[in-house]
Amino acid sequence: MRLFSFRLASFGLRTWWPVGVAGLVTWALATTGLLTPLVQADYRLRFRLRGQRPWAESVVVIAIDDPSLADLGAFPWPRRYYARLLQMLEDASPQAIVLNLVMSDPSEDDRVLADAIAAHQAVMLGIARDVPCSPSHNWRRKLWPVVIFISSFRGVICIVCYR
Repeated sequence: MRLFSFRLASFGLRTWWPVGVAGLVTWALATTGLLTPLVQADYRLRFRLRGQRPWAESVVVIAIDDPSLADLGAFPWPRRYYARLLQMLEDASPQAIVLNLVMSDPSEDDRVLADAIAAHQAVMLGIARDVPCSPSHNWRRKLWPVVIFISSFRGVICIVCYR
């Protein structure tokens, strides 16, 4: 009976050790950032194979462009500007509003923006994830929005910062 259980144990180890080694190698490559170029190449290939598709009419992008910078001044802007934009979008009843910005430092306008975000229930804010570029920097740091926004927004989007 012991011989039988030993064979089962050795069969399990022989079968699963390559999976464990592959998992450790993948984890090491992802942690050090060495896997990132392969993932990006995969994305580019998939989009190239898929081909161009028309832009959805239901998606509207409001971008920070040069005329906006000339009118409103240098970036970062006061958060009351974003609150005013959210108030202007109320009539459109959007299903989702994504602010592709990381607002991790407190500001004097936080309460105004938090109230505007709470009025919508469709706002998603950005968090940043700092991805290391060298093996010596293997920990990922996340920058979360200011605490006052936590109870107001619908969700988060991850903004990956490559250096």
